[in-house]
Amino acid sequence: MTWIVGAPTMFGYGFGISDVRVTIGDAYFDCLQKIYPIGRHLAAGFAGSVEIGFAMVDELKRLSAYGDDRIACDPSAVFRDWP
Repeated sequence: MTWIVGAPTMFGYGFGISDVRVTIGDAYFDCLQKIYPIGRHLAAGFAGSVEIGFAMVDELKRLSAYGDDRIACDPSAVFRDWP
């Protein structure tokens, strides 16, 4: 079971924590980072397939690349282009 928790703070930043366990067959390994920075003020975490999770993180990074440093991303572009 994967768990990821994130929360803002009153000091203007947030934090995220998760487990690091990967299961392969009957074996498990504590080795995988599951929360990744996506863009300015934006992070994503994933559970399930590691290959699909990394592909989704890469696509979110591409869709969240926004030219204005004051804005994290354009949510309508992510909504429109990321099924």
